[in-house]
Amino acid sequence: MIVYQPQLESWTGNTLSAYAAVAVKTQGSSETAYGVIWFTARTEVDKVNRSVTLNDFNHGRLAPAVLWKLRQVFAGQPPICSRRGRATLE
Repeated sequence: MIVYQPQLESWTGNTLSAYAAVAVKTQGSSETAYGVIWFTARTEVDKVNRSVTLNDFNHGRLAPAVLWKLRQVFAGQPPICSRRGRATLE
């Protein structure tokens, strides 16, 4: 799965809302599903190091084609991530 550069919808206080284009391809398939994922996260800004850390990452909507392809990719596998996570942007 490829997640392209997120696009900011809003950043109010320490809550960021954004969306990003995604591409999902299963092994052995020549078809790639493209779509969009929307998400929110709580931000921590480090001005000295010029970075933003995203906490309490929550995905919202997923484009139907992407959701269908993700179900194919992870069919029968245990979950490897949840709706909540952490990321650092520089």
